[in-house]
Amino acid sequence: MNFTFLMMFIYLENLKTLSEGSLITSADHRLGKKGAEEIKEHVFFSGTDWSTIQNIEASFVPHLKLVTNTSYFPTDDLGDVPNEPVGADTDSGSKDLAFLGYTISKLLRLFSINE
Repeated sequence: MNFTFLMMFIYLENLKTLSEGSLITSADHRLGKKGAEEIKEHVFFSGTDWSTIQNIEASFVPHLKLVTNTSYFPTDDLGDVPNEPVGADTDSGSKDLAFLGYTISKLLRLFSINE
């Protein structure tokens, strides 16, 4: 087996367990229930020096003039966006509008489709 392929496979498996563990809907079983250290100790982050991570230069730094600048986001599929989020409760003024129609279970379903 090609070493590069094997490393990519291990990387993706570690990413998958990190993602799945973080997205579990039950707070009692979710990765990180014991705090941030539990997440930092996940095998995906092995080799990460958390004490110097803020000193690392980012590989890409977007140049934004305003915080509302969206020029780095893709726009080719914006025509497919519905006016109302599917399943959204539009009568409730107490919900955070940025998260209307969003559920973890929908995202988990997408993960399982790609397996």
